[in-house]
Amino acid sequence: QLLRELWKLPTEKTDMGLLAKLPTAETRLPRMLPPPPPKQLTKWEQFALQRGIAPKGKQSRKVFDEATGEWKHLTGSLDNKANA
Repeated sequence: QLLRELWKLPTEKTDMGLLAKLPTAETRLPRMLPPPPPKQLTKWEQFALQRGIAPKGKQSRKVFDEATGEWKHLTGSLDNKANA
């Protein structure tokens, strides 16, 4: 019965013989729980969207010192060790 259904599909002739063109597989896996609802924006995120405020980028803690040609720490104990 499976072979009969297989031969009902469109086929194409190749050097290896007849090949059946299989339909694309669309297997949807069921979820145990429904998908979570989209997260609500916080008050700050809503305010920032209204005002067009973009989040700040992460600031680098190192600075290139052109005199020595090396990267040095901006502040902190590592900066003091580098200067000593």
